[in-house]
Amino acid sequence: MKKIKIAQIGVLHAHGLLQLRAILSLSDIFDFVGVWFDYETEEEIKKGQQDTAFVIRSLNEIEKDFGPIKKLTLEEIMNYPDLDAVIIDPFEKDLVKYALLAAEKNLHIFMDKPGGESREDFQRLVNLCESNKKVFFTGYMYRQNPAVTAALDMIKKGELGKVLCVEAHMDCDHNYETRKWLGNFKGGMTYFLGCHLIDLIYQIQGKPNRILPLNTSSGLDGLNSIDYGMVMLEYDTGWSFAKTSAAEFGGFGRRQLVIIGTEASIEIKPFEILADDKGNIFTDMRIVTRKKDESNGWNALGDTIHFGPFNRYTPMFEEFAKIINNEKDNPYSYEYEKNLFNLIMDCCERTI
Repeated sequence: MKKIKIAQIGVLHAHGLLQLRAILSLSDIFDFVGVWFDYETEEEIKKGQQDTAFVIRSLNEIEKDFGPIKKLTLEEIMNYPDLDAVIIDPFEKDLVKYALLAAEKNLHIFMDKPGGESREDFQRLVNLCESNKKVFFTGYMYRQNPAVTAALDMIKKGELGKVLCVEAHMDCDHNYETRKWLGNFKGGMTYFLGCHLIDLIYQIQGKPNRILPLNTSSGLDGLNSIDYGMVMLEYDTGWSFAKTSAAEFGGFGRRQLVIIGTEASIEIKPFEILADDKGNIFTDMRIVTRKKDESNGWNALGDTIHFGPFNRYTPMFEEFAKIINNEKDNPYSYEYEKNLFNLIMDCCERTI
């Protein structure tokens, strides 16, 4: 099958450089034509989460592994002959701005999450992709996590019984500059990382009856940015929650997803154990079932399944390619993406 001709717009998104590495590794699927670097100065780099030294080091490592990176202007990408698709990875606030340019050129779009802060612009983007019959694919990094996909498959098969609640954590120990950078977004950490967790809860339980945002600031180092994200989602069976902190030492190892059902419960923890510096990871999933473990009572620990090593981003682009080539349907409809974005924005209110 013909390779998909693809370009990347921007690298200042927190995932931009790792996704550049991933797309270059898939040269059997994609014909990568080049990348527009959305910065010229050190000040422009600081718009993103990365510092200058990290950007330079990462690019040097990528070029060491894959050779010189093809550099294009934004205009060259927008007018590139027979271009099929683009990856949109600039600073988070600019995601929809550049994705709209690509949609107007009738291109398939891989856009990182969550999609700016304007509901109107996001709706316009997705509607344009739908009217063009082009793929709109977002980079929520747990959607292709093998433990998550296994858990969702169990839910679909009814193996958990009725899902009662979901508890999700995604925490970090970010430095002063990153916690200050969170002030760019009304929802702070709920916007930046909590969106991944809200996506999972929404997939599992659907639209909540009520939303209780509890987003706040730790006040550390005199900052008032929202570095502690917390949102409660009410369903008929009780409350589920997403919690994400930028000021939690050891938080990366406590990232987790817990799904409680009437017949079984699942704990994915930690979401990710780093295997190397190139985005490869491990994850564990523990399953406790009433059928198998009830006789153990309070000591029921179930079975743990190990996954990995795998890459966050490679399966994203492999799935993106399959959808473009009509080898599979997009599991996330245009309507799903619009509804999810609105839910995330509702969760980004500050109540404390």
